Amino acid sequence: MALLHISSLYVGYNSLNVLTDVNLDVEAGTQVVLLGANGSGKTTLLKSLMGLLPVHAGQIVLDTQDITRLGPSARVRAGLAYLSEIGVIASLSVEDNLNIGGYYLTRTLRRQQIRSLYQQLPILYEKRKNPASSLSGGQRKILAFAKVLMGQPRLILMDEPSAGLAPVMVNEMIQILNTYRSHGPAFLIAEQNVKFLEGAHYVYVLDNGQIRFQGTPQDLDADAHIKAAYFGLT
Repeated sequence: MALLHISSLYVGYNSLNVLTDVNLDVEAGTQVVLLGANGSGKTTLLKSLMGLLPVHAGQIVLDTQDITRLGPSARVRAGLAYLSEIGVIASLSVEDNLNIGGYYLTRTLRRQQIRSLYQQLPILYEKRKNPASSLSGGQRKILAFAKVLMGQPRLILMDEPSAGLAPVMVNEMIQILNTYRSHGPAFLIAEQNVKFLEGAHYVYVLDNGQIRFQGTPQDLDADAHIKAAYFGLT
């Protein structure tokens, strides 16, 4: 059974559906990339998974629990986390941000988690006493990622992690994700940058609110029509 199972999902604003009959699975411990251009419905899907937008029809199941009608806080307690542009408190230090991310952990477990993240992401250890406002855009993304990890979620939803990053920082973010490829939480990564396929186990292509393709990155690479139609690749 998939960790996340989405079936026949319809989501929108008022009476207008933005997502139509979306079916998607994420297995435990895997990285799934949701590819699509701006306006394809990627962010709408992630927000609906977090309970930030109402579901008109369909079902969202997280590890056998139907969360379709649960609020955001209940979904967080169930193991979901949402990583977006907002998430770092600029006026606080790097370490204070991490402590907030693990606010419900015991003090001992929180310290252990921070030490582990410092080992995995040494730039955060170097900057631990600095205010988050002093970090570069890429470093803030890394801090936001670590802050989400502090909560020990089972599934992390990532909304355009490459947005606003220089190519070198995009590569660094991909390398960081790849360190969690064989262990740790599952990831559903909404992106339009095909470089994020490098560490993906599975990929969905979303266009105009509908899934147009699903398969492995190798399947996508072999599908000339999809590559040309949606990504201009040959």
